[in-house]
Amino acid sequence: LRGCSTESDLQDAVQRFQQLAYRGVHPETNTYTALITLCNKVGKWRMALHYWNRLWDHQTSPSPILRLDTAVCNSALQSYSKGVMWEDAFKLMEDMVIKSIRLNVYVYTTAMSVANRAKIWRTALQLSTEARR
Repeated sequence: LRGCSTESDLQDAVQRFQQLAYRGVHPETNTYTALITLCNKVGKWRMALHYWNRLWDHQTSPSPILRLDTAVCNSALQSYSKGVMWEDAFKLMEDMVIKSIRLNVYVYTTAMSVANRAKIWRTALQLSTEARR
């Protein structure tokens, strides 16, 4: 999935993803990351959030199979950025802190992009300051 970049590639990737589920195989977190990233690349941020929500739902089950990591969370943040869904993006960042998922420079950069798109400049500046710590 990582080498994919077109809408045709996305269709193939979704089909392979669905085949995994059909076989009863749980995709790994990095598979979700690659699929969400590909959705974002081809402008399908709503689809990306669909897969993010599927992954998130696994986290709320009694025995989560998959572990969230910085990469998949940043991919979801990018989806929120494209949809100018700043409240959801910042809630995800709070959840990352609660779940002890590292906020790295990429996460802060994406969050600043969300704030800029939402025209909440003060928040963007605050994130910039936090990123330097």
